[in-house]
Formats: sequence, structure tokens, C-alpha cells
Amino acid sequence: MTLLDTENYQWQSSLDRIYWTDVPGGKSTDLTVTSLISSTFFRLNTLNTLNGVYCEAPSNWVEITVAPDLKGGVIDQSDYILCLEDTPQELTVSDGSSGANILYQWQKSTDGGATYTDILFETSPSYLATSVSETTRFRRNTYSAVGSCTISSNDIKVTLNDISPGSLYPSQSSAICYNSIPPLISNGATGEDAASTIVYIFFLRLVLVWVVKISY
Repeated sequence: MTLLDTENYQWQSSLDRIYWTDVPGGKSTDLTVTSLISSTFFRLNTLNTLNGVYCEAPSNWVEITVAPDLKGGVIDQSDYILCLEDTPQELTVSDGSSGANILYQWQKSTDGGATYTDILFETSPSYLATSVSETTRFRRNTYSAVGSCTISSNDIKVTLNDISPGSLYPSQSSAICYNSIPPLISNGATGEDAASTIVYIFFLRLVLVWVVKISY
């Protein structure tokens, strides 16, 4: 086939394959498409005049499918401090995309948000961690099955108040006289990742010894 002069080509677009409109400036064999907000069909119309007879022949069409406008949403919960033995809060998201062809993946970061990794099998709209072993940031990624598009929610920080209770040496058990001062009792408790002062509370267990005198 012999190529015609470029002025004899005209690209056209359509939203329904019924009504076609000329693409402004689309008069070459290639077409550079600007950003799209809706799925659009394109075809190339070839134009020619031979011996005063005007003809045109459109090509087949191709479709550019546009994914929905993704919204990552906002995690409803705020940053909070978690005690070591406590159950983490369930994380939910508001104002995010949902519906057909929308997928989710929860992620976590233990380096302050520098890098995030997927949490295995956590692809539901909400997330409840079984436990948190260190200070962690959480977020939800939203994916579109159309166009491989991704957007993230904000993230929240769960600070683990990792208190080590230490250990009291059994050798510190002692017996003292009535109304006398016992020796120092020491412990190695520490607070890791805690944003507040560690307060120690010792509990006194009162032991009463009954002496029964038996006479014969």
C-alpha cells in the first residue's frame, strides 16, 4: 500500500462507537493521546480524492479503558500507644474507593515509613492485627483491576510500650524482726519505645506465721 500525504489522515474518537468526532491535530499516521477521564475508542480515517471523487475509509477501532478515579481513603483511627499484652485496635477506612474491580492490600512499616511491605493475606477493607511486636506504621493500598492503578491511604503509628518486668532473685527473700526495715529489693524493669516515664510499683505480700504452743 502506498502511503498518502499526511493531510489525508484524520484520527477520530468516540465514547460509544456510534458517534465519532475528529481529534484536533490528529492528521498523521500516529496519535499521541492526552490524559483521559473516561474510556474512549479511537480509529484512523483515511481520506482521498481521486479524479474529483472524494472517498474515506475508517480503520478498525481500539479502546483505551480508563480505570475509576481511585481514592485511598482515610484511616479512621489515630496514632496510639499499645501495651505489650493488649489487643491492637481494628483499623477501618473511610472515603476510599470500593466496588467492582477494587482490591485492597494492607501494609506495614517498621522503619518509620521509609519502606512498606505487604501483610500476608490481609486484603479485606479493614484490618485487625493479631499482635504487634514492635512500633509499626500501618496503611491500606487500594488497587484497580483495570489499568493496574494503585493509591495509598494515610498511615497511622502504633507505638509499642514494651515494658520488661525484670526478675526478682529468689535470694532476696528474707525474714526480718517485727517492725524492722527489710533489705533493698531490686529489679531490672525497663521501658522500650515508651514515650513516658516508667513508674515502678512494688507489691507487699504480708505473710502471717502462727505459732501454736502445745502443752503436754
